[in-house]
Amino acid sequence: MRRLLVLLVLLNIATVARAQTPSRAPSRIVKIGILADEDAGEVLRLWTPTARYLEAELPGNTFVIIPLTADSIEDAAERGEVDFVLSDPAQYIKLEIRQGARHLLTLNRLDRGVASNRMGAVIVCRADRTGIQKLSDLRGKRFVAVERTSFGGWIMAWHELYRRGINPARDFAELRFAGSQEAVIRSLLDGTADGGTIRSDLLGPVDATRLRVLEPRADIADYPLPSTTPLAPEWPLTALKATPEDLSRKVVIALLKLPPDDPAVIAAHSSGWTTPMIYSSVRQMLRDLRLPPYQHDEHVNLTDAVREYRVWLYGAAAIMLALIAATILAFSINSSHAKLRVTLESELAEREKAERALGDSEVLYHSLVETLPQNIFRKGTDERFSFVNRRFCATVGKTAEEILGKTDADFFPPELADKYRNDDQDVVRNRTPYETVEKHITPDGQIHYVQVIKSPLLDTDGAVTGIQGIFWDVTGKKRAEEELARSEERFALAVRGSNDGLWDWNIVTDEIYYSPRFKELLGFLDHELPNSVDMHIARVHPDDVDRVQERVLSHIKDRVPFDIEYRILTKSNEYHWFHARGQALWDRQDRATRMAGSLSDITSRKLSEAQLLEQNVKLQEMARSERKAHQDLKQAQSRMVSTAKLAGLGEMVAGVAHEINNPLSFVSNNVCVLQRDLAEVTELIALYRECDPAIEAAQPASLKAIRSLWEHVDLEYTLGNLPGLLNRTRDGLKRIQQIVKDLRVFARLDESDLNEVDLNAGIDSTVNIVLGHAKKKQVKIELDLNPLPAVACFPAKINQVIMNLVSNAIDASHENGVIAIRSSAEASGVRIEVEDYGSGIPPEVRERIFDPFFTTKPVGIGTGLGLSISYGIVQDHGGSIEVESTPCQGTKFTVHLPLKMGVRTKEPAARENGSALASGLEM
Repeated sequence: MRRLLVLLVLLNIATVARAQTPSRAPSRIVKIGILADEDAGEVLRLWTPTARYLEAELPGNTFVIIPLTADSIEDAAERGEVDFVLSDPAQYIKLEIRQGARHLLTLNRLDRGVASNRMGAVIVCRADRTGIQKLSDLRGKRFVAVERTSFGGWIMAWHELYRRGINPARDFAELRFAGSQEAVIRSLLDGTADGGTIRSDLLGPVDATRLRVLEPRADIADYPLPSTTPLAPEWPLTALKATPEDLSRKVVIALLKLPPDDPAVIAAHSSGWTTPMIYSSVRQMLRDLRLPPYQHDEHVNLTDAVREYRVWLYGAAAIMLALIAATILAFSINSSHAKLRVTLESELAEREKAERALGDSEVLYHSLVETLPQNIFRKGTDERFSFVNRRFCATVGKTAEEILGKTDADFFPPELADKYRNDDQDVVRNRTPYETVEKHITPDGQIHYVQVIKSPLLDTDGAVTGIQGIFWDVTGKKRAEEELARSEERFALAVRGSNDGLWDWNIVTDEIYYSPRFKELLGFLDHELPNSVDMHIARVHPDDVDRVQERVLSHIKDRVPFDIEYRILTKSNEYHWFHARGQALWDRQDRATRMAGSLSDITSRKLSEAQLLEQNVKLQEMARSERKAHQDLKQAQSRMVSTAKLAGLGEMVAGVAHEINNPLSFVSNNVCVLQRDLAEVTELIALYRECDPAIEAAQPASLKAIRSLWEHVDLEYTLGNLPGLLNRTRDGLKRIQQIVKDLRVFARLDESDLNEVDLNAGIDSTVNIVLGHAKKKQVKIELDLNPLPAVACFPAKINQVIMNLVSNAIDASHENGVIAIRSSAEASGVRIEVEDYGSGIPPEVRERIFDPFFTTKPVGIGTGLGLSISYGIVQDHGGSIEVESTPCQGTKFTVHLPLKMGVRTKEPAARENGSALASGLEM
């Protein structure tokens, strides 16, 4: 609204010489063509609410939105397919020059919460391209833009490069057009282009952190965005030559009255419309670049023209001089008369045309002024009102006839009237516009605040003839600002009363504010520490920088809560711990624009936590020492039990062996005698049978009785079966002898000292002892024993280990299960494996299987000492036990023994796939 009065005058000038066409009939279809940069559907979504608003304001008309491309917009206008056009400034200039179009209003976009009727363009590169700092650094680089016809996406940047002496066709290694603003950004980020250009309002906050604007202008005021180029007017709404003036006027009035909260405004991401801007800068831009409609203009300097066409110029000049000299005399009298007559007729026609256009323009101007919600007035140099609109009359409470010719002193208190007069005199004297917010007293005595703009009125000679002013009520805004100031004051008091430092970061401009308390926490006074993001990052501990930046980006992009603890270097050159919290704000395009938060010193808490952690470590160490003592006690108990069991086992084996050996000896001898005698008896019977004929002759009855008894007892079968029976009996006796021998080998009753033995023999004897237990459970034992070197050990104890492991494997196996026992030599000794494919080990007990008195067997079945004793025996021999187990798949125990006994090794390894026994862990 700053230039509203000036723009109204420009609108009046722009409509001069436009012929007024007859009004169209009611219920007509009004077509609005809108330039569709990329997506026609998006254009319909943005502007259909505006069409509905115009239909509500102008009954009897149906407004239709027609998306048009840059190539089709002129054809559609020339064929009369549209009545109004909303396009970029370059398209408007072509329509004005070629088809007599006239601009009515300028779009007022809403960027970062600030309304602006101007637009800019940025030339950017990726933020990490340190070799590109200025526009001149783009020479020899790859450049990407939107489209050749895109005003904000190429033409504005091209003109800025032209002004800097950079020719894209000659100086760029590659010039490519990506088709959309988003594609330009992608090309820059993926490295397929070195530099590029887009509209300023399409550079989002996240992209602004990854891209860098080259040479942003510092001379642009009241524009919320960075821009490499000078600003140009925003898109104009254009009426074509055939569009009726009365329809144009109604559309203009309706759009100027558009409320700021109307759905049409919200959908278009704008704040409404303003009176038309001046597009002379766009015309000059197109002329400089020789773009349509000025592509045929010759903008070359005289020196270049003479140098290139000097031969033709000299010849043409000679011919022209000759022709002029030959004809000047003949036509001098007639031409002067004809020129005078033509001039008079032309001036008369132009005057009539200008008078008609002026009348039309005055009608449009007054209709706009009278319907605007602002107060508009004019005064002469005598300080008397010469014009007021209806809104002004309503504000003062007088009619126009009662106001015209009067001064401010007739309507306002003396002090206000004197102020208004002084302001008017300053405008006349300085010949510059004046703008302020001031108090205004209404006729009923209420005090309001108004926004005032006053501008000088100039005649055709440039002399000041008075002033023109406009003002509107901003009481609500003023009171809101006062309440905001009071709220901020209360907030500042609350902040000063708290112990937290505050920060406020403008993500768009990268400006940041640190409160005095924030700097005080770091040990600085307010003036000693600059408000800079780089300063803060530089003071963050190097180990924390990446983590802090990652958290900030996660909050901005994914809205992950920003709550972090990190270290900052203070003025005393010490790192303190701080707790930072923050919250960002996002605009309607989901782009973060601002982030604010607090900072509190938590160094004392961190020191307390460190001390507490140290105490916990000490307590844990004490607990480990206590557990170790308890474990040692359990180990001692288990070794005592092991010793007692081994001693008892030795006595038992000695007794059993002694008691069995005596009867076994004479039974074996008797069987041998029986076999010998049986052979002789069998031979004797054979001899007797040779006498059967003699017996039959002498004693037939006796032979018959003998044969009957022979058949009854089946003597042939009996005599044939007895040798085998006796052989099997001898085999059984041998097996009993072997069992006795295995018992003696297992117990090694005669080997209480350290001996070098072949462990395969002990494994065989141990398996023979438990074979009955395995058969009872229908478990098969498979041996894979490879040759082993002699191992220096206590054989009975090693056999006890094998016995425990095999017995546990039998208990853990399923019916018809298999147990594999393997032995093999390895680099440092021997390796014995006992593997079952049973129920495996539950994970919750895997770490306790070697603990003394721990068992998973039912009460009364196990003591929980089998594996503990086995572990101790292997450790005493300098070996180790490894366990691999997977629930429901089986368990494998691996015993490693050195060839020579060494020192105890580390605790048993329980592998990650689960290590423990299934049900039943001891004999």
